Amino acid sequence: MDYQDLVKVKKDRIRVSRGKAARRGKTAGRGMKGTKSRSGGKLPTMFSGDSLPYYRKARSLGGFKNRNSIVYQVVNLSDINAAFDDGKKVTIKQLLKKGLVRKNNLVKLLGNGKIEKKIELTVNAASKTAIQKIEKAGGKVTIK
Repeated sequence: MDYQDLVKVKKDRIRVSRGKAARRGKTAGRGMKGTKSRSGGKLPTMFSGDSLPYYRKARSLGGFKNRNSIVYQVVNLSDINAAFDDGKKVTIKQLLKKGLVRKNNLVKLLGNGKIEKKIELTVNAASKTAIQKIEKAGGKVTIK
């Protein structure tokens, strides 16, 4: 294998041509007028045209995110009704196996949908409507 026979990984840069008959014609692919058409025409790194640059805009974006907020994964009654059989004891591990929740997150049960099965659930949190619907169907909710 010779050095000159290797396939180039990086293409050669097309040099700005001189004259109309050259490779890229009169303006050499630079357009008509403006900073980028002229020699040495480079814009500053943080330049963003007409709008306010991000580094100046970021100051006014502000906001606050509570570090102590608890974020739950949501499971609805309709999902549980479809995934589990009647008379089952359902834990977070079983929800994970069925693909209803992701690993290492707290689980909250919400009352969206109907439940016709008698199920005993163990979750981290549950809404009042979800608890009422499960107890009405003959099941039980345990919050750990």
